[in-house]
Amino acid sequence: MKKIYINNLLYKDLTLTDTDIVVYLFLKNFAYEDMFFLCADTIIYDMFGTLNVSRRDRELISNSMLCFADEIYGASKAVYKKEDFVFGEKELFATVYMEDVRKILDANPVNKYSIIRYLITIMGSFKFNISHNGISNFFGNEKISYFCSVLDKSKSTIMRYNKILEDLEILYINHAYTYFGELNKHDTNIYGRYADKKLIDDYAWYWSADKFATITEHRSLGQKYSLMMKGQEYPPEVQKEIRDYVVRFNSLHPGNPKEVPQIPEYAEENAKKLPEWLRKQEEENNEFLADIATLPPREKEQDDCRTAEQVLDDTVFN
Repeated sequence: MKKIYINNLLYKDLTLTDTDIVVYLFLKNFAYEDMFFLCADTIIYDMFGTLNVSRRDRELISNSMLCFADEIYGASKAVYKKEDFVFGEKELFATVYMEDVRKILDANPVNKYSIIRYLITIMGSFKFNISHNGISNFFGNEKISYFCSVLDKSKSTIMRYNKILEDLEILYINHAYTYFGELNKHDTNIYGRYADKKLIDDYAWYWSADKFATITEHRSLGQKYSLMMKGQEYPPEVQKEIRDYVVRFNSLHPGNPKEVPQIPEYAEENAKKLPEWLRKQEEENNEFLADIATLPPREKEQDDCRTAEQVLDDTVFN
């Protein structure tokens, strides 16, 4: 799985076009020697797997190559130096997976270069200083306003790009305010690669900004659940907490669900708390249904085949 590391300052530089950034990624594929020679056709073939591309794509790519080249041979053939693709130790960078980039190019959506730059910006927002299960640099949770500011795009454009990347199963988003309703909500999207979907959901479960309980409480409920399933007895209110924990756990782990404990005592207690008017209405409904059940079967009525005139005559003269 080929990965390219791109300096955050580069994709944030709006003097560079979207095509410039994409071409830079593919130039880095060839950055093995101190100096290397490339032509536009080399990059085009590496990007699309064919030389049969539109005239506009060819012009954009040829022009972008000059942004990172010593102009020795012109746009058709240029020389590139390895140091042009190396950045300092303390500079932040984005990790870009080339299979994701090629997937976008193969789908050929409108504004494909802009979408790739947006994907790079998302990857550049991933957290190096936060780890989960020993893994870092797999998620970001910047607000949409951040991406609008960095890329000078509208909110509607960013949301449309999100939809395209989600449909292509390149980007996975744990959307804000979706899991657990009011019990566990976070006010920003959590972004990551689709390949890391389970890890992202697990992170959202444990570390959401407004999580339903602390990690210690999660572990405590998990331990209580195990003991409860082995016969340990708990008060009804604790049983309810354990049951809610299991329901939430199963919503995130559908492939490995826990058995949901049944709490009949709690259900009976809730039934007693029904409003008086609702309890009385249910009792009346039950009595009505019981009365109907005791009635004898209804005889089938004979069809009335008389004409309208006959009905009128019978009504007037009888």
